[in-house]
Amino acid sequence: MISLQELRQVTMKKGRKPWLYWLFHRRVALYFAWLFLHTPITANQVTLLSVFAGLVAAALFGSGEYRLAVIAAVMYQLHYILDSVDGQMARYTKSDQNPVGLYYDRLGSYFVESMVYLGIGIGAYQRFDEVMYLFLGFSMSLSWLFYKITIGDKYRIYAEKGIVMQRPAPGAGRAQVETGILVLLKQGFDAVGTLTRNPTVFSIITVAAFFHYTHIALVYGLVFPFVALGSFLYESRIKFKYAQ
Repeated sequence: MISLQELRQVTMKKGRKPWLYWLFHRRVALYFAWLFLHTPITANQVTLLSVFAGLVAAALFGSGEYRLAVIAAVMYQLHYILDSVDGQMARYTKSDQNPVGLYYDRLGSYFVESMVYLGIGIGAYQRFDEVMYLFLGFSMSLSWLFYKITIGDKYRIYAEKGIVMQRPAPGAGRAQVETGILVLLKQGFDAVGTLTRNPTVFSIITVAAFFHYTHIALVYGLVFPFVALGSFLYESRIKFKYAQ
């Protein structure tokens, strides 16, 4: 019989995650993981449950109706909790050493997040009959996908080309100035980046849904394009610049 204490010691290791993730989602996920580990359900099957919950949330957000939006918010939180559960189960059973499960998990997360953002935009359009909300929903969805691509696809290129990252050597000139500016911008983004990371965005959407203001979250449709552009510039002008 697996104990909660044993599961906590194996899975609750600190990492580079927003504080809200550790305060709420990871702690709740521990109990779900403990429950699933006492059943024949596997980590990959929990990933499918997480994706299903997220897609249901996206569809319900798209209705534009208050009661369905509240249910969508709950399903959205369930999606993110289950997204943590599968990782905890994989670490405990040592199946996290299989990269296929992680691949499924990340693809599912990217797809669900983009669909939920689009669903919120469609729901706001249904409610207010304003094309602006539809545009913001598409902007939020596509910008988030592009942001994830700018970060994740470089590793595929590294693997294909046998690239190894090197520390930049001290130098002078315009290139160094440009690099310094981008690094400062990246550090500034990291300082306030919690506002654009999943747990925070999820929680803003959830609270807004309960007050029938889900459309407020579409302000990210104006923010995410700049986040995606900044990530693209940083990765292409700095990361690849020192790749060998």
